[in-house]
Amino acid sequence: MATHGSDEVKLAPLELCDPCFSNCKEILAVLYRLDCDEKCCEVCGTCHTKCKLSKDHKLSTVAEGPSSNVVKLLKKTQKSIVHNRRGFLQFVPIF
Repeated sequence: MATHGSDEVKLAPLELCDPCFSNCKEILAVLYRLDCDEKCCEVCGTCHTKCKLSKDHKLSTVAEGPSSNVVKLLKKTQKSIVHNRRGFLQFVPIF
């Protein structure tokens, strides 16, 4: 996609595996873990599905994962849901 008459093409940034990157390795991410909000390579994704604590986490491809803006909004929303005195869920906007 060219930008306003320019021949410059903007490519999507490469998504790197978050666990590998934290260990100083640059491995291309192919999976996204919604529960952990992490991108991961095939090897890390397989390990994640075999761990007792994370075996039920949802995996999708990186392309199917939400944008970082959506993730930030979801986190804000999760923090703003509280139980009121009657036991009902109540949405409290956080700004």
